Amino acid sequence: MSGLFKRQVNRGPIRKMMPNKGAFIKWLSFKGLPGKGLTARVLATVILIAGVISGCARPFWKTSRTLSPHVLSSFEVSGGYWISSPDSSISPDGKKMVIVKGDSKRYELVVMALEGSGPNMAVVDSVDRQWTADNFFAYVPLAWASDSRLIYARHGWQKDGAHAGKRGLSIVAANIADKSTEEIYFVELPQGCYLRDQAFIPGKGKIYMTLSQTTGNSIWEIDVKTGKMRLVKDGLPVYGDLFQAKISPDGSHYVYSLYEEGRAGIYILDVATGEERPLLPSGDTMSFYPSWSPDGRYVAAYTVERVPGASGTSIPSYQLFPAEDGPLPLSTSITVVDKQGKLVQEIRVDGRLLADFQWAKGSPAIGFVAGIVDKDSSSSDETYPGYPPAIIRDSLWLVTVDGKSAPVKIADVPKDGSGGQVYVDPVAVDVKGEGVFYNLYVSQERSLWYAAKGKEPVKVADGSMTSGDTTPVYGNALVGAATLGDKTVIWLLQPGKFQKLAEYDGAYIAGFNDTLMVVSTLGYDLSQQAKGKVTVFKMFK
Repeated sequence: MSGLFKRQVNRGPIRKMMPNKGAFIKWLSFKGLPGKGLTARVLATVILIAGVISGCARPFWKTSRTLSPHVLSSFEVSGGYWISSPDSSISPDGKKMVIVKGDSKRYELVVMALEGSGPNMAVVDSVDRQWTADNFFAYVPLAWASDSRLIYARHGWQKDGAHAGKRGLSIVAANIADKSTEEIYFVELPQGCYLRDQAFIPGKGKIYMTLSQTTGNSIWEIDVKTGKMRLVKDGLPVYGDLFQAKISPDGSHYVYSLYEEGRAGIYILDVATGEERPLLPSGDTMSFYPSWSPDGRYVAAYTVERVPGASGTSIPSYQLFPAEDGPLPLSTSITVVDKQGKLVQEIRVDGRLLADFQWAKGSPAIGFVAGIVDKDSSSSDETYPGYPPAIIRDSLWLVTVDGKSAPVKIADVPKDGSGGQVYVDPVAVDVKGEGVFYNLYVSQERSLWYAAKGKEPVKVADGSMTSGDTTPVYGNALVGAATLGDKTVIWLLQPGKFQKLAEYDGAYIAGFNDTLMVVSTLGYDLSQQAKGKVTVFKMFK
């Protein structure tokens, strides 16, 4: 399945792309999770974990350093590897990076030196490839406690040690200097239970994890200096992949959605006390998919109204647009509140539905797509009966979150003269909140564009850029990787100014901090013997 198709299934027009109505009905009733392919889904969840937050946001462009990207080192490596959290993979001194590496014989947690002319790697932990082929098992780097102390997890069936033969999460501290390891904590996780996500807050020196357990989801805290592990909250409900607890940039609060009888809406959890309270309770409206502003002051969420004549707070009572595993990120408004639940701004565009919003990387601004119902589509489609009509996303908007500014349209979505599908995907709002970078899909063509207030949209590159919370930011620029076919171009993207840094035959941003960025061409297939290239960029003079 192509990346574009997966994105369309979850976020695009749904009339002709929704293969599994039953999964959504199960989600509505919460009668259990589909059992098929659980190991594969869990492994994918571990591999794609990227929810690490690098501390409180700041006005990135206010820096005395001169932006001047240049290559610090470059060398070839072999095998395959992946990075669970690119924005916390580099050690505090910037001299090394933790990776998960593999080949046909071994599966390893490795520390790789970032300086020098050749790969200098030290194996921290390893198992043989056959073990991972026969059993669910993954290394998950969690945080650097210091330049020489690394915290990581052994997730799944334990091959050796005190818990050999058990399935769970072993939290381990490794001393890189003397190559010693010490288990901090062990949580048993029976079949179907797993590590959902993780977040490291450097300013607090704490790791936060959400675990799926037989008793429900639970949130845990690890102090990287003392090694103490603390249960913050347990007994949280399990809604499959729909339960997504989001931690604030300063690590003080979580937000998540609840769908319980008498306890429905977006709730906020105080990490220090474990106290939970409603932030946006369901009533005449329902809000979902909460997202923190970069400075941690606000929470934004999609909001829909009740179905006419409905009552109560059950999910079928609201005008949601269903996708395969839950509602689409599509609503009549976007609601912004502060941490006390006070309304800051209600974002609406008359006559339009709002979708796919993104916070600016360093400003209180939100970019989003607006659209209308496709009147030519049918809600009684014979193939997918009961689904709402398709949505035509026709415009891109930007709004400053200050309690008074109205949304401004910054671009119209072009039409395809041949009658093919057109789809727009906002991937990042620039650092200053002045414009939006977005992917445009017209028939079989993909391109990356930039639109700003009062200006005509500008094409940046062929290909599409991956969106995500871990996009590197340096000064007033963010870095994006635009991929088309086998070619990947790394771009330095400033408001209205786009600089090509490098071009590769396939590449991705493997790690970064506030000074360095690591680009890799090595694949994610940990069983191959392929060779690739690692390039380390220093971003400032």
